[in-house]
Amino acid sequence: MTRMRNSEGYFDPTAGIALRNVERTEKSMQQIRRGDIFYTEKYATVGSEQMAGRPALVVSNDKCNENADTIEIVYLTTAPKKDLPTHVTIRSTSRESTALCEQVTTVSVTKVKDYMCSASAKEIAQIELALLISLDLNMGALEATEAPKKAPEPTPQPVAEIYVGDDDEKIDELEKEVLKLKAQLDLYQDLYERLSDRFYGRAANA
Repeated sequence: MTRMRNSEGYFDPTAGIALRNVERTEKSMQQIRRGDIFYTEKYATVGSEQMAGRPALVVSNDKCNENADTIEIVYLTTAPKKDLPTHVTIRSTSRESTALCEQVTTVSVTKVKDYMCSASAKEIAQIELALLISLDLNMGALEATEAPKKAPEPTPQPVAEIYVGDDDEKIDELEKEVLKLKAQLDLYQDLYERLSDRFYGRAANA
């Protein structure tokens, strides 16, 4: 807790409270950032939607936060919740809370009220993982969309040393080497074409 002295030199806890209120007001007037936790304005909800008028953690990216009139949030609750992969414990707030990442909500920035605090780097990392699970996102999908590399040219195989002898024997040996190299070339070409078909077929269906 911030400890401030009053005009008579005594520690005055109300001064610390007042200072924190000023800091919160200044933060509310500043740019909203990903990971910030704000109190949100209460508004009507339906069914199993989380009731507004409670703390919420900003999960939208800062580029959108700078330019859009809405932000994405996940609500926090202090009520006991099941241990689910989409639930993240938040201890940065004054009371231990649970971020409900299975309910990402879009709200107007006008619904954002008092700034409370910001989540720690560890908590944000856990939030990101929970969002991946909630939205069934696969971070490896980008790797799957990369174009296959062109099949490498087959490494020329050293032609077997052919002893000087009968011309027919030399021709037979050369023909065998040619057939061997041709088979290798056909194999590489077939692999390349199959990889290309898989990639461009997947890209067309995306």
